Amino acid sequence: MTTRASAISVAAISPLGEGALALPSPVPGEPARVAIRRDPELERLGFARPFAARAPAEIFEGPAAHTDRAQVLLLRSLHALLDDLAGWARGGERVGFVLGTSSGGMCSAERLFEARVRGEALAPAQIEAATYFAPFAEAERQLRARGHDVAASLQLVTACAASTWALGVGLRWLRRGRADLVIAGGYDALGPFVASGFECLRATSASLPAPFRVGRDGMALGEGSGLVALVREGDERGRNTRFFVSGFGASTDAVHITAPDRSGGGLSRAGQAALLDASIDAASCTLVSAHATATPFNDAMESKALVSLFGAAAPIVHPFKAQIGHTLGAAGVLETLALGSAIEAQVAPAAAGAGELDPDAPARLLERSETTSVVAGLKLSAAFGGANAALVVERSGSAPARHKRALR
Repeated sequence: MTTRASAISVAAISPLGEGALALPSPVPGEPARVAIRRDPELERLGFARPFAARAPAEIFEGPAAHTDRAQVLLLRSLHALLDDLAGWARGGERVGFVLGTSSGGMCSAERLFEARVRGEALAPAQIEAATYFAPFAEAERQLRARGHDVAASLQLVTACAASTWALGVGLRWLRRGRADLVIAGGYDALGPFVASGFECLRATSASLPAPFRVGRDGMALGEGSGLVALVREGDERGRNTRFFVSGFGASTDAVHITAPDRSGGGLSRAGQAALLDASIDAASCTLVSAHATATPFNDAMESKALVSLFGAAAPIVHPFKAQIGHTLGAAGVLETLALGSAIEAQVAPAAAGAGELDPDAPARLLERSETTSVVAGLKLSAAFGGANAALVVERSGSAPARHKRALR
């Protein structure tokens, strides 16, 4: 029998808000809410394509204004999650802590480089804060300070698929008995250095992203954090299960440093591995949370992967990045949480973006959210360097028909 990971608590920050506002359940008949805007800071810095989505400004006020932006996002979500778990934890649980990120402490590094240019003396704490792993290290320190026994910890750097991988690693740790509770997720903040890199790659949009549509020209960056508390199914101790993670698959295609495998083969293999791991058929997954960067190559590749996975039985596709921007290391977990929320509400989400659907990159998109019956969904992520990841997410209280064997 497949061992599933039960999500008993979640915490999130996205450009739509914090907590329940970060990932609002889709409402039947309503279009997708979009948080992407012209960004004043990027405009001030002279960006040609200054569209982005910021987390709520009040999060960074007061003492947080002098702290690394990514660390603020991560720690707020961590403390919200731990506060919610306070009544569940008995003490002595072996905790696994696994996060994904794409840029880590880069915002602090930017300030350090500026200080060096000005010839300022650099304090040791300033240098330490500017390291790639600084936000993760501080989060782990605070996790231990609250009395949790961290038996395993890992920060993954598989770019834009990192937090999808993190949830998959969490599932593996629970199955192998390495931890009793896993806190998994990801984080990233929006800063000029990373934003300039994506603009130089011509990956950003001149307007609002339009995934899978004719004329799409790229993404808009976002920022946020998302964490999920996972336990083995049956270890919920009276807590309600938000959703189950039942399958994880990953692959690498190594075609190009930034461009995807245009055949969709790498992403398809990750999806197939996740379905096999969950011991279910693709037909059981009627909703897909797509990577959907709205770049010409990615969406065309992903459409081919969907055809390879589902054949003619096209599932409804949710391109969440068109609403909150590409949150990089937080993208996989925030999109998984949105998928779980849709499955819990039994509502298929509307897709943001305007324009005619691209016949060369077909996807089944909804103009407005619709009531539906969803037992399971598939989350797909594709990253620079050919890193692909996929998760099977299932509805609490039900399970699809399973094969006899599952990967472990």
